[in-house]
Amino acid sequence: MLQRVVSHLKGRFTRCRRCGSEPHHVRHHGRPSSEPVQFGPVAPRHSLECRFGACTGQHTLLAAAEAEWNDKHAQAARRGRKVA
Repeated sequence: MLQRVVSHLKGRFTRCRRCGSEPHHVRHHGRPSSEPVQFGPVAPRHSLECRFGACTGQHTLLAAAEAEWNDKHAQAARRGRKVA
């Protein structure tokens, strides 16, 4: 399986609650050796991973990976500050 990091603009993904870093979008091409052999093309899969180990599962849609990231690993939203 081939894995590629896809670059996005800063602030695209919510930061990790453990380390505070923004996750990397990783695109997985092909199939892992743990899956049974399939004849025909395998759709690319997406996951989000921070540099300190928090990661999502592999999803066929980036939006699904982002939803899992927000549920499991994202920082809580900060409350707005009052501006004088």
